[in-house]
Formats: sequence, structure tokens, C-alpha cells
Amino acid sequence: YRKAAEQGDSDAQFNLGQFYHLGQFYHQGLDVLQDYKEAVKWYRKSAVQGMPEAQFNLGYMYAKGTGSSIWGNKKLGHKYFLMAAEQGNETAQRNVCLNFWKGWGVKKDKKKAIEWCKKSADQGHKSAATLLQTIRDEF
Repeated sequence: YRKAAEQGDSDAQFNLGQFYHLGQFYHQGLDVLQDYKEAVKWYRKSAVQGMPEAQFNLGYMYAKGTGSSIWGNKKLGHKYFLMAAEQGNETAQRNVCLNFWKGWGVKKDKKKAIEWCKKSADQGHKSAATLLQTIRDEF
């Protein structure tokens, strides 16, 4: 994967990011331990090329504060969730909905929260459908 990733293959970059993110990978004498800095490096390269899974994982790492002092940045997390959501990633759409509903990294906006939850729910994301109803009932 590294050779292909270094040549710009977004799938390989994403997979290499996953190896570093998740760690505990052993193959052909290569022991890859968790290294969040390396994970973000490879996810970012893949995300810039438009890979929604890499965008989602970056959003998650930033929003949750995984492994670095710059993480825990909900605004940056929202940026990457939104990239993936705009490409149809239903879980990212649900997370964008949550961000607008709770005001995590963005200004609270009921209308946008409902819009994103509806997109996710329409694709069959069960918790998005429940969340959509909760948001509608709250206001």
C-alpha cells in the first residue's frame, strides 16, 4: 500500500491511513502500530482527492479529539464530515445534522439540521430517522 500511496493512489492512501489509525496490523514482517499522526497524513491525502471514507474518518478523528492536541476541534471535524456528507455518506450526513442541531463547530441551525438528517434518513440510516423526529419534536 505504501508504494501505491506514495504514487498518489487515493485508495492506498486511505488503506494506509486505516492501518495507522487502527494499528495492530502485521503483514510480511511489517508491524504497524497505531500512529495517529501518520493516519491523518494519509487520510488527508486521500480526502483531498475526494475519498468520502477518508473525509469521514478525518472528521471523526478531529471531532472526537483522537491522539493530538489539535484534535478535539469540532469545527475542523465538521468541515470533513460535510465533505463526506455532500458526497452522499449517510453517517456523515447524520453527523452534520448533529453538528447543526447541537452547535458543534457551527452555529446552531434547526433548518439545516433537519435537512441533513432527512438526507441521511432517506438513505436508510436508522438513528438519523430517530434523530430527525427528536429535532422536530423539540422545536
